[in-house]
Amino acid sequence: MAEENQSQEVPVEEVVKMANDALMKNRQLQGMVNDLGDKVKSREIENSSLRTTIGMLQEEIAALRGVNNASEEE
Repeated sequence: MAEENQSQEVPVEEVVKMANDALMKNRQLQGMVNDLGDKVKSREIENSSLRTTIGMLQEEIAALRGVNNASEEE
């Protein structure tokens, strides 16, 4: 039992390799997150522009309907 409780020593080179691997994976994931963030920001800008355009079109349609209703009443 005493043998099972003893901690195993890991060579320093192995610890350094594991740390470097983890750092590389972290950097790759951070790049992916940044890329996705840029894509989301781009879509949000596009959506905002589309909302503005739709709002303007709805106002124009409402104005045209108002003109048509006024001319029909005459």
